[in-house]
Order: sequence, then C-alpha cells, then structure tokens
Amino acid sequence: MDSETHEIMKFIDKEHMEFLGKGVVGMKDSVNAHFQKEDPTFRIGERRVRRLMRMMNIHASYPSPRLNTLGSATYVYPYLLRKMNIERPNQVWSTDIGYIPMGKGFLYLYAIIDVHSRYIVSWGLYSTLEASNAIEVLERAIRRHGAPEILNSDQGSQYTCKEWEEALERYGIKISMDGRGRCNRLLLSFLQ
Repeated sequence: MDSETHEIMKFIDKEHMEFLGKGVVGMKDSVNAHFQKEDPTFRIGERRVRRLMRMMNIHASYPSPRLNTLGSATYVYPYLLRKMNIERPNQVWSTDIGYIPMGKGFLYLYAIIDVHSRYIVSWGLYSTLEASNAIEVLERAIRRHGAPEILNSDQGSQYTCKEWEEALERYGIKISMDGRGRCNRLLLSFLQ
C-alpha cells in the first residue's frame, strides 16, 4: 500500500469517528477538500472511497427507517391536548425516544418531560427499542414526581402496545397520542 492511500485511509477513519452518518459521497467530498489544501490537483472518486471504506469495514451509521412503526391499532388513542390550557406541573407529561450514534450502533434515549415546567422528569439510555424500557422510565418518573393526569406520546410501537396501556391505567393516567407520522416537537427540542 502506498503512503498516499495510507494517509487517505487515516483521514477517512478520523472523519468517520467524527461524523458517523457520512456515507461515500460525503466522505469523497471531505477527502477531496482536505487533500486539495496541500495539492490543488488532488482528486478522488466515489469508487475509490467506497473501496477503501469497505476495506476498512466502515459504513455510515444512521437509524433504520420506521423506528416508530405503528403497533396494534387497538392501543391507539386520540390527541387530548388540542386547545388544552396547561396550567400546572404534573398536568401533562410528554414522552419520546431519540437516538445517539455511538462508535458501533446506537443508544436510544427515552425521556419524559413535564409540559408546563419543561422539566425532564425522567430519562434512560438503552441499547434496544422496547416497551419495557419506556415503562421503566415512566415508573422512575412517577416514583420521583407522582403521576400526571395525561401522558402524551407518538404512535411508536413502544407506546401502542398492551404493556404500555396497562402501565398507564395502573396509575390512572389518561393516554394522549400525536397523529400518525408526527413527532413530539416539544420534547425533541429539549433533547437536541
């Protein structure tokens, strides 16, 4: 292997660790921009970058599509917050799941926020997307702050299953769900 290829591979490795979601096209642009600072005639194509990335076993990391696929329609509830005046803490909580890219894979951040105070009442990091993780975060929040009147979520499979419904009913919490395909923007704004 020649020294130029070795330097390109070192740069690809460093760039991948900083920007896990960068694929072949983005990596090609970054490599060209970096090496053209020293040599304006330097050009590398997608085929070479793809070959080097495969050789190094580097792949762009991003969440798989449809992380919030709809669960059983039996457990889908209406959106209760439309035109509602939220006046006090513990009146309405909202929950959502975000992802954090890691060196190999993802961790999923489950969080619950009090809508009135905008305080994160509970959160947890998990390696899987399961309803049991959402329930664990919910129970931790209730132990610390008491149960809310309403809990709003999206229609992800973690929130449209029997276990989630039973957990909320156990504490007398009304269930509210955003429309299908809508994300919980309030919570996501605090997670970023």
